[in-house]
Amino acid sequence: MESAARIRRPGAADAESHERSGSVMIRIVLFVLLAYIAARVFWRVLTGVFEGLGYQRPGGGAQSVGLVRDPVCGTFILPSKALTSGTGTNTRYFCSEKCRRDYGRIAD
Repeated sequence: MESAARIRRPGAADAESHERSGSVMIRIVLFVLLAYIAARVFWRVLTGVFEGLGYQRPGGGAQSVGLVRDPVCGTFILPSKALTSGTGTNTRYFCSEKCRRDYGRIAD
C-alpha cells in the first residue's frame, strides 16, 4: 500500500510548479505596482514640501499676468492690449472701441 501512495500521477509535479510560478508572478507584479505607487506618493509629498518652503524650479512655469476688467461688458483683457481712457488712478481699460464709446455715454 505504501508503494501505491508514493506513486505520483504523471505531470502532477509540473502542475504544482506551474501554480507556484503563477502566484510568484502575481506577487512580483503587485510588488512592482505597490513600489510605483509609493514612489509617486513620496515624490508628491517631497514636491509639496519644497513648494511650501518657497522653492521654484529653474525656468519652471510662466508667471501669471494681471488682467483688467472692461467696465462695460465685463471681459477680462491684458492691459497691454486694451484700449484706455483716463490717466493715473482713473485709467479705465476697454476691450473694444464700442465699449469705450458706450462708457463715455454712460459717464456723461
